[in-house]
Amino acid sequence: PTNYSKGDIVKKYGLPKEKVTVTYEAVNDDFIIPKNTQLLKKLKDQFCITDPYFLYVGNAAPHKNLKRLIDAFSLLYDVGVVAQMVFVGEHDKFYKELIGYAKDTRGYNKMVFTDVLDDPSYQTLLANATCFVFPSLAEGFGIPPLEAMASGTPVLTSNTSCLPEVCGDAALYFNPKDTSDIAAKMKEILRNKKLRDILIDKGFARFKQFSWKKMAEETLEVYESVLGLE
Repeated sequence: PTNYSKGDIVKKYGLPKEKVTVTYEAVNDDFIIPKNTQLLKKLKDQFCITDPYFLYVGNAAPHKNLKRLIDAFSLLYDVGVVAQMVFVGEHDKFYKELIGYAKDTRGYNKMVFTDVLDDPSYQTLLANATCFVFPSLAEGFGIPPLEAMASGTPVLTSNTSCLPEVCGDAALYFNPKDTSDIAAKMKEILRNKKLRDILIDKGFARFKQFSWKKMAEETLEVYESVLGLE
């Protein structure tokens, strides 16, 4: 799904580059949703969420790097930055371990772990977040940042793996192995509305560059080529 992934495959299996085709993934227009104030209020009341809040969505497997995100958020807490950190994801063994880790950190009382949400609830929280944070160490593509862009939410993400390739200039980047850098960028994006507005505009244009239809057409071309149907 990305040139970054293509490079991994070529290196791992010793394949000629021309044997591997990149077909970018995309995000549905469903994420361009009108503001649902009634549902937002219900979710905020249910999970005790207050503005401003950062949002992460996804699983809590080790490569997602969420312990460093929690440590970075605790650094913000230490210097008096008022915000919440909301995690959306199924409470499997990795999330349970992560919550146990979070309980021993200083910013725990400002963290929210929602478990799984239905699509309208997730989309509503995403569209109203101050910033979407994605600290992953390794991705093949990385759909969640594009979902945030489609939702009109600024993106803060890792400067590694495929994420710069996917997000382009429409995100603010940090070193995912440096908690101080993560914290500094979170603080910057929280306090700089002009930066957030710029990233929102760039993000909306960026996500439109990806298309499931285009991906399907390019995939079909590969199948036809292999079968000698071209």
